[in-house]
Amino acid sequence: MSSGRSAQDRARRLLEGIGAAAAPGVPLPKTGRGILGRLEQMTGSPLVLREVDPNRVRVWELQGRLQAALDARTVSDLIDSIGSHGQTTPAIVRPVTGDASADFEVIDGSRRRFACAHLGQPLKAIVAELSDRDAALLTETADASRKHSAYETGVKWSVWLQRQLFATQEALAQWLQVSAGDLSFKLSLAELPYPFVLALGGHDRLSRELGRRLARFVGRARALDRMDEIRQRLSAIGEQARKSDWNAARTLVAYTELEAELLPARRSAKHKVEESVMSADGQLLATVASPDRSNLVVRWSKGLAADERKALVSALNQFLGEWAQGRTLAAKEPDKSLKKKKK
Repeated sequence: MSSGRSAQDRARRLLEGIGAAAAPGVPLPKTGRGILGRLEQMTGSPLVLREVDPNRVRVWELQGRLQAALDARTVSDLIDSIGSHGQTTPAIVRPVTGDASADFEVIDGSRRRFACAHLGQPLKAIVAELSDRDAALLTETADASRKHSAYETGVKWSVWLQRQLFATQEALAQWLQVSAGDLSFKLSLAELPYPFVLALGGHDRLSRELGRRLARFVGRARALDRMDEIRQRLSAIGEQARKSDWNAARTLVAYTELEAELLPARRSAKHKVEESVMSADGQLLATVASPDRSNLVVRWSKGLAADERKALVSALNQFLGEWAQGRTLAAKEPDKSLKKKKK
């Protein structure tokens, strides 16, 4: 059995018998490996499971989940699961003081907190006293790269540096056991304003290729000492995309125009291989790419129904046939007739 499956089974066993009438605090048996095992080692005492009001739980500002992206749609899988089968994995929270609106803050499990609040049911959570650094150590698990997007991770690491959990990027990279390049890449993505990232389809849909391109652009803006200006202009693109209901492809066209200002080589290279097909009102219809001399790739900006695809292919067949015929006829009408080849 894999360690991941074992951790899930342990968490499920811990929750057995904890219902609406549970006592305020229920001590849990030793948990072994996994995040619960690490938590037990840190605290040096048995774990305590409680049911808490999710509306009285705030989110730890140094955790990795991008809260702006949480809504009933993005958390629908967990809402459905908890609604049908109950909460099978406890959250981890720590007590807070001096906040009239909260009794705890969630260290791990902000999606579970959102789902339980949405369903109007208690959040099952392990309560532990943790420092910021211990909480960071606890949540930086082996599956963090799968659990969070590169953008989310970059935002989290950026806040850690701002709060001086680590003195330098080098110290953070060494503690995380990641390369300086990977750390720099994710920190660069974190400088992109969220409305712009959202207009590109969301932080969890940024391809690795586009992410690298954006990180290079951020690095160039930083080197030119124009990051504040560029961030404002990217935010403006995101806002325009929201107002005009642009899709991700149309937003990328607007970004490419800005990118060409800082990276002129990108403009000339892009011009050679790809063109945008726009409607009369400025909406992106398709992109036409020519990766080499014998291939032409047409990508429509949105999905087409079967009858729409059939009609588009028919129109392209007609156009290409007429175009090819015209080119052939032109080639056969030189100023002078061709001489017959001597035998």
